[in-house]
Amino acid sequence: MNQRNSSLMLTALAAVSLPGMVFAQQSINIPTGAEFWNAAGNAENIPFTYSTTVASGFVVGNSVDYTAGSITEVQTSDFVSENRLRLRVDSAPTSFADVQFSSTTSYTGTFNFPAATGKLYFANSGFQGLVVPTNAVLTAECFNSGNDGAGADAILSTGITLTVNQFIPPSFDSGVLAGPFNSGGDLYSADNAVVNLGTVGASFIMGTSHLFSGVNTRVNTASLANEARVRIRNSAYPTYWTMEFKPTAGTYTAGTIALSSVTVTTPSVASGFSDLQHSTLRGLSMPAGSTFSAEFWDILDNGAGADSSWTNVQIAFNSGLAWGPTGSPTPATFVDMGTVTNANATTATALSAVTGALTAGQVSWFKVTIPGNVAGNAGKYFNLWTSTTGTTGAVTDTVVSIFDNSGRWLGYDDDSGLVNFSMMTFGAPGAVAPYSVTGVSQAAFNGKAAGGLTAGTYWIAVASWASGDSYGDGFSVASPYTGSFLNGVQLNVISNVEAPPANVDLTGSLNLSDTSATFAFNRNISYSVMQGTTVVASGTVVADASSESFSISVPASATGAATIEWDGSSFLLRKTNINLTGSAVAVGSVSVQNGDVDNSGEVDAADIDEVIADFGDTTDNPSDVDVSGEVDAADIDIVIANFGGVND
Repeated sequence: MNQRNSSLMLTALAAVSLPGMVFAQQSINIPTGAEFWNAAGNAENIPFTYSTTVASGFVVGNSVDYTAGSITEVQTSDFVSENRLRLRVDSAPTSFADVQFSSTTSYTGTFNFPAATGKLYFANSGFQGLVVPTNAVLTAECFNSGNDGAGADAILSTGITLTVNQFIPPSFDSGVLAGPFNSGGDLYSADNAVVNLGTVGASFIMGTSHLFSGVNTRVNTASLANEARVRIRNSAYPTYWTMEFKPTAGTYTAGTIALSSVTVTTPSVASGFSDLQHSTLRGLSMPAGSTFSAEFWDILDNGAGADSSWTNVQIAFNSGLAWGPTGSPTPATFVDMGTVTNANATTATALSAVTGALTAGQVSWFKVTIPGNVAGNAGKYFNLWTSTTGTTGAVTDTVVSIFDNSGRWLGYDDDSGLVNFSMMTFGAPGAVAPYSVTGVSQAAFNGKAAGGLTAGTYWIAVASWASGDSYGDGFSVASPYTGSFLNGVQLNVISNVEAPPANVDLTGSLNLSDTSATFAFNRNISYSVMQGTTVVASGTVVADASSESFSISVPASATGAATIEWDGSSFLLRKTNINLTGSAVAVGSVSVQNGDVDNSGEVDAADIDEVIADFGDTTDNPSDVDVSGEVDAADIDIVIANFGGVND
């Protein structure tokens, strides 16, 4: 990655309560040909100020929605990130909000918005919570934060429509927590504070916009404010689901930095080092009664003890849309890396694959299966990184993105690996990175990408870095890279998740007593293989004759005394004691006693009465205990003969 602006867009939201206020939204059109000139308020910008009259009063939220749009550079020294819109309203002339189109620097001639519609968050805190009355005049001024010469620095080559969003109260608010809360080192470090944020009242779906307030004070003089991180967990997803964000891209002033209701959007770009603020909680239900906790940590441990300390912390979450599969097909062309297990736990034993030649804009897909949960709190990890193929014409600057099998976008990385290569690290810290970690330019395997992953199939997209690359749910990846490579790049994955244990079979025959040699209807007998109260295996034997063979698969790791419990239809529960050896076991012949028509656990007068009541029925009926196809005298005789039998 070449040098570029990667600053985090920070916003604030005033907590307002205005009973009777009609919540609304207001759109403003910025036409094709609008020019971006000097700093906001400069007279040169006046022709490029656009206005609209507010149709219905509303309270300003923290963002605008946009439709379409593209920007073409005029001055060759201009950056995309310098082009802004400043929003004002005449009812509050000293308040304003700036909208930054992208943190990207390079144009490649024209910058196209990454989607036809989307959301942009305010880049400062002067507008949120503002009451905008009906008939107020809303204006948008085009400007450029860095004047690159006389005349326009850039021009809108395709017009856009901005809709200023209304204020929506958060669904969860921790309230102000006094602290102090230390950020000391890597995740799970004893130097980090883990804080209970509170209990969820009414359940809600986790959205993508979160609010953070707090004062961060430097403790270690080598610490930087932008090294601080926060990880959020919900008790309903204790093993792996998390939210990760970077509260600030700012710097200390006299050793402190104060943040007031900063809006963190997930997923969004955070920095060139950890490149994605993500939330694998997004779209999931946060149940009533569940609790949130936060771990305050530091991405670059500057020594023993706290690097910095937080006070007056407040964290709130907004609701959003429930996650569901997008319906998008999985990638058609890919490399299947197979299953990664603890046999691939180190960089020396990593699973690796190479993309091959890459053409302009090409995205290479890799498929990998993780056989068990990557649970950080259980010491399990999953790490991936790109590296050179060591050949002429190989890729040297990559971006990677990871998706689950339903197309859910889980993470992205640019430069966390060696030099301009990529790295992602899930779950527990502790695995050794494939090269010496030097800090800001390289990341340790510290689990920073998420608390972990569920067992399943994952898809990894690898591409050459280019300004304007985009990623999203539904396996959506676009790379605007215009070059090509004769040789590609290598993807490597490691994990210490154990392979699922091999299974062995328990075989034998199940005899259903007092039945016809062949059945008019099937009979289903359920089974459970038990070791104490632990269910080792369970299933159903479907019988169409008085003797039915069975084969029950159990983990080879389950050894020692066990019991098979058989139950179903008109048969009493019976238990078969066996010894599991880690190898196949011949159980032999097992018989179950007939006559318990009402499944009470005993053959009694009620069963006789039920068979008599169903006498003559030729449907599939439990009273047809011999399964001959008719409830008749033979069935009454069988129940009487087994009278008094009970479950084991």
